[in-house]
Amino acid sequence: MTDGTLRCPECGITSPESTTELRPGDICPDCRRGYLETTEAALRCPECGITSSESTRDLRPGDICPDCHRGYLELDE
Repeated sequence: MTDGTLRCPECGITSPESTTELRPGDICPDCRRGYLETTEAALRCPECGITSSESTRDLRPGDICPDCHRGYLELDE
């Protein structure tokens, strides 16, 4: 298993690949329309602009920024 993120191109849901039993190519458990893909995405804080690699930290989209503590992390694609 890699350290990427699984993402559904249809509904946009994301999940860290290392914390799920889902694999790339599986049908999305939420929308059941898309097939999961692996992405090496980075997370970005819209408040302070810091970008960090998702595969090197235990952060997820929606987590509060560990640097400024004001913004919430989002995928920077």
